[in-house]
Amino acid sequence: MCDAYDCEQLSQTKSIDRRVTQFDDVICKKCRVNTSTVKVHAQGSHCETCFIAYCHHKFRSTIGRENLVKYGDRILAAFSGGPSSLAMLSLLHAAVNEKKKKKLSFSVHIIHIRSSGSCQSSVVDVIKSFEPTFPYTILDFEKCSTEFHPKKSTNDLSADIDRTHNQTMHLIRHYCKDNGFDWIMSGQSLFRSSVVSLTNVALGRGADIGPVSLFCDDRDHDARILHPLREFTSKEVSFYNNYLNLTPVQFSPEEQGTYPRSSIQRLTEKFLLDLQPDFPSAVPNVRNSSEKVLSRNSAARRCPMCLATIRSDTCQPSAYSASQFSDICSGISQEFTEEQSTVVFCTHCKYSLDSG
Repeated sequence: MCDAYDCEQLSQTKSIDRRVTQFDDVICKKCRVNTSTVKVHAQGSHCETCFIAYCHHKFRSTIGRENLVKYGDRILAAFSGGPSSLAMLSLLHAAVNEKKKKKLSFSVHIIHIRSSGSCQSSVVDVIKSFEPTFPYTILDFEKCSTEFHPKKSTNDLSADIDRTHNQTMHLIRHYCKDNGFDWIMSGQSLFRSSVVSLTNVALGRGADIGPVSLFCDDRDHDARILHPLREFTSKEVSFYNNYLNLTPVQFSPEEQGTYPRSSIQRLTEKFLLDLQPDFPSAVPNVRNSSEKVLSRNSAARRCPMCLATIRSDTCQPSAYSASQFSDICSGISQEFTEEQSTVVFCTHCKYSLDSG
């Protein structure tokens, strides 16, 4: 029988053999020649060249594993100008222009929705930096007419951010349908998927966090959205852009330079960022748990703005009914007609469109 001291030494030996020696690698795990510069995961570190090849393989395998994109499909790549969407363009360019037989055989068209605070020349310069250049379309968010007729910015930053994002995606989906594209590709990374999932729960869309986190969001069958960067961490995206000298174009005035408690989106992002150092598995666990929340009724009525499920068992969501009743009691709303009780949007989209 061994004593406690021997058992402790044995456990330490196993731990060192399995993890510590691999964590302390100074030579690239892949090529075994170059000095490692980035630790991708617990299994080892990579040099710059091998890390870029690792990202290309990860991107291609994510698309190939689902076996959804077929030969000759037309892809509409949504480019926001952020780090993830910029990395997605670079990965798409490398995959489509691969000289080997295993190159991805589909056509790519870039679309960018220009906001009031963005510079069109900067966007064009970034897109043209990839040779050969992808065809692209730039739409003006303010000039593009939608059936929603949104009001001006409100004092609720959460509603402004949510409304802007949903209307941007609505424009992209309409462009996809009108021009006969097969798929929309979004640069939503692993971290962003977790942020979106928790934010949707806070905004009252908890029943629809599953499709947002999956590889394919097929709630709109005529404009299905793919997330090829869903397995990429923020660290991998940052190192990939840094190694290839890719500079993101930042133009989201609602989300930049704001206090974390100024909006639900910013607060959720800070919450997950603060968990990263001590609980690195929190972000993937949120995303993986969100994937399991799927609606059982595929034919359910959906909000035309955000595609969230609208309850059909009652005339309208109970939260919005309570809000209207409070407005009537406080004198904000003078009348409550049958036309007002007709539900067109989900609760939060109705609030964000009516507020102002």
